[in-house]
Formats: sequence, structure tokens, C-alpha cells
Amino acid sequence: MADRLGRILIIDDETNLQRVLKHALERAGYTVEATGDGDVALSQLSEESYDLVLCDIHMPGLSGPELFRQLEAHNPDLKNRILFMTGDTVTPNTQRFLKESQIPCLQKPFSLAVLHRFVRDMIRQDPA
Repeated sequence: MADRLGRILIIDDETNLQRVLKHALERAGYTVEATGDGDVALSQLSEESYDLVLCDIHMPGLSGPELFRQLEAHNPDLKNRILFMTGDTVTPNTQRFLKESQIPCLQKPFSLAVLHRFVRDMIRQDPA
């Protein structure tokens, strides 16, 4: 198997979006896992190493901001390896969270070209 470009965890409750993103990123050479459950993602993040985490903001159960706060408290090295995705950048809570966290966010819907650019740039800047 050829060298992979990096390991990515997708966290999004939209299974169709998970499949599309996983397929596109795997075709580009990344190793990708996906889940729609924030609690499952926390468990995976505590057991496995990922170069990037793509995370929806609004999910049932553990939301993106709640997951971020858990990681910030217990695994702060992941803070700079998160890219949020959302269809909601207009509500005050989402705007406040994105401003305070200073984590990049892709506005849904986004093109695969934009996704690839963000992923490539974020993994490239990671010192690990």
C-alpha cells in the first residue's frame, strides 16, 4: 500500500455526507474513519491518533462545541487539528463559538475542491 497522506476522523450525523467525504478523501490518499456520534468520536480520539478531525457543529447528543471543549480540556494538542463544518453560521451561539474557538469552519454546502485545500493546508501545517 502506498504511503498515506494522513489520518482523518469525520464526525457528522449526516451519513450521506460522511460517505461522500470519506470516499473523496480516501481517493486523495488519506486514511479516513467516520462516525456520527460525538461520544464515539471522543473514545476514538483517546485511543487513536489523527492528523485532522472534520467535525459538524450541530449533532444530536454531543455537539461539535461540546466535543471541542472536551478535547480542549483533556487532549489540547488536537485543538489545532480540528476543522468544523456547518450549515449554520448565522445563529448567535454558532457565531460566538467560532469566534471564541478560532477554529476554521467550512460552510455547508462546500465543494470538494475547497475541502481538499483546507485538509491539505491544515495537515501540512501540523508539526507532527
